[in-house]
Amino acid sequence: MAIDESLLETVRSSGDSVLRTYGWNPPTLSLGYGQDLDDIDLDRCHQLGVGLVRRPTGGRAVLHWNELTYCFGSLSPEGDDSIQKTYLTVGRCLQKGLRLFGVDVELSRGRVGSGHRAACFASTSRSEITVRGRKLVGSAQRRIRGALS
Repeated sequence: MAIDESLLETVRSSGDSVLRTYGWNPPTLSLGYGQDLDDIDLDRCHQLGVGLVRRPTGGRAVLHWNELTYCFGSLSPEGDDSIQKTYLTVGRCLQKGLRLFGVDVELSRGRVGSGHRAACFASTSRSEITVRGRKLVGSAQRRIRGALS
């Protein structure tokens, strides 16, 4: 996650867009930057050998294990401050890419689920990638001084 944060600063200073993909070892639970630690059973994570990190972006807890994580950084489009528009653009790109691999994915049309849930994949938000109504890809973003990640 520290590398993701430094990529955002690199994007901001250079103007170049960056895509980073990576995996996790050991399995690690990442929390959104504002998520309360009280949501997490820290003793159980320790017992199971699950690491814990805080993401620079918001959102809910994600267990990273046997999966691919991505970080995309770019300058924020001039005059575009619409977070939802950015989610839609990223979602459409991911949708097209996954369909090239034969994965039949859709973009979620609205908020699904109810109440407070600590886990990111327990609910689906607008423009997230789903398969048969279940979230396949979770995305979050952070904007800092003209750059987004």
